[in-house]
Amino acid sequence: MKLETSAFRCLRVVVILTLSSVTCLSRAVLAQSGKQGLNAVYGPSNVIQGSAAFIDATPYLGTGDICAALNTIILSVAGTGAVIDARGVNPGTPQACAQSPWHTLPGSGTFANVTILLPKSTIATETPWVVPNFTHIVGQGPGQTILQACKATSATCPTGAFSGSAMIVLGSDTGAFGCGTGVCFGIQVSDLTLDAQSQALDGVDNANAEEQSYVRHVSMVNIGGTGLRLSADTDCSSLGTSSNSGPYNDLNIGISGTAAACVKVLNLGGSCPQTAHPRGLHGISCQCIAAGAACTNPNSGIELDGGAFSIENIFLNGFHDGIAIGDQANTLGPIQSELIVNVRGGSNVTNLVHIYNATAGELSDITILGATSSTPTSNITILDDLNGPSLANSNNANVGMYVLGESIGGGNGFTRFTTSTTLPTWFVGSTTVAGSCSSLANGTLYSNTSGGAGSTLYACGNGVWQNLK
Repeated sequence: MKLETSAFRCLRVVVILTLSSVTCLSRAVLAQSGKQGLNAVYGPSNVIQGSAAFIDATPYLGTGDICAALNTIILSVAGTGAVIDARGVNPGTPQACAQSPWHTLPGSGTFANVTILLPKSTIATETPWVVPNFTHIVGQGPGQTILQACKATSATCPTGAFSGSAMIVLGSDTGAFGCGTGVCFGIQVSDLTLDAQSQALDGVDNANAEEQSYVRHVSMVNIGGTGLRLSADTDCSSLGTSSNSGPYNDLNIGISGTAAACVKVLNLGGSCPQTAHPRGLHGISCQCIAAGAACTNPNSGIELDGGAFSIENIFLNGFHDGIAIGDQANTLGPIQSELIVNVRGGSNVTNLVHIYNATAGELSDITILGATSSTPTSNITILDDLNGPSLANSNNANVGMYVLGESIGGGNGFTRFTTSTTLPTWFVGSTTVAGSCSSLANGTLYSNTSGGAGSTLYACGNGVWQNLK
C-alpha cells in the first residue's frame, strides 16, 4: 500500500479548493448575467461566461409549465441556435402544456434554430405543436416520451379539450410560425410517441416542410384521423409542399375508427394545383386497433396519390385496402414511378395492394417487389383495376414482381410483367417446349435461347404451346 505524501495531499486540497472556486464563480457569473441554465465556459482572457449553445431548461420552470419554460428559452436564443435540454424537467411525472413551446415567437420568418431534448414523461397538450424552421424535437424513445392530446378535464388538461386537427405540424406559411417564404426546411421529429386518445386528429401533418425535414422512430397510437399526412399547401401565395422531405423511417402507427388512415400522400388541385413528392416510407407498421383489439377499417391503410414515391418494408393489418394507389380522381396529371418493396399483410386485409382505375391516363409505371398476403385464402395480394387481374392469396400468396407499365394507347391495355404464373408472362429457357401449358395463362410467352428457325418463340393458347417463330 502506497502512503500519500504530505506534498501530494496538499496539492489535492489546492485542486479541490480551486475547482470549488471555479464552480462558485461560474454560478455567480451566470446569476449576474440573468442566463440561468447556461453552461459555464472560458471566454477571452480566461473570463468565465455563459454559453447559450447548450441550455438546461430546469431553472426556467418558474415561468410556467414545461412548454412555457421552453418558449422563454426559445425567445432568448431566436435566430442564434441552441440545444435545449429538458430531459431533467420532472422526468417520469405526467405534466401539462397549456400552449405549445412556440406559442409566442418574434415574428414571421424568424428561424428558431433549436434542438429540444424532451424528458421521459407523458406531456399532455391542449394545442398543436406547430414546429418552425430548422427545429428538431427529440424524445427519449417511443413509449418513453409521450405527447398526448388532451381529451378530458384533468390536472394536466385544465380545459379538457384539444384545439386543432393535428398534434404536430411541420412548419407553416403564415403567422409567427411562418418560414418567411412559405417553404420550410430542416424540421425534424424523432424518438417519441404521439397519443391522440382516439380523437379525430392527425399525428403529423406536413404541407410546408421540404429538404432535411422528416419523422423517424415515432409511434402513433389511438389516431382517429391520419397518422402521417403529406400534402401540399392550399395557400396559393406560398406554394409550399412536402416534396423532397423525408424519408419517413421506423413508424409504428395504430389507428382507431373506421375513418382513419395510417399515411396519406396527397396531391392538391384547385386554383393552384400542386404535387407532393416526398422521399418515401421505410419501415412502417400500420394497423387498425380499437380498444386493444384488431378492427376492420373499410378504407385504406396507406393512400398513395402522390408521384415518384417509394414504400419499403411495410406491414399492414385491419384494412379493406392495405395500400391504395390512385383511388382519388386526380387533376394534376399522371401518378407515376411508384415503387413498393417488401410489403406484408395480416389476416385482416382484403386487398394488400390495390391499383385503382381512376381518371384515364393517370396511373403508370408502378413496380411492386415482394408482396406477401396472409390467410384467409379469399384475401387478394395484388388487385389491378387497370388491367383487370386479381392475384389471390389462394394461388399467389407471394408475388416476387409485378410491374405495371404504360398504356399503348387507344384503350388497348397496359404493358405488364410479373413473376406470377397466374397471369401471362415471359419464360426463357434453352430447350423447345410442346404439348400442354394448361397451368399457365393464355398469352404466356416462351423464348428458346438455343433455338433456330421455327423453334425460337412460343405462346400458350387454349392450354397448348403454339410455335410462333
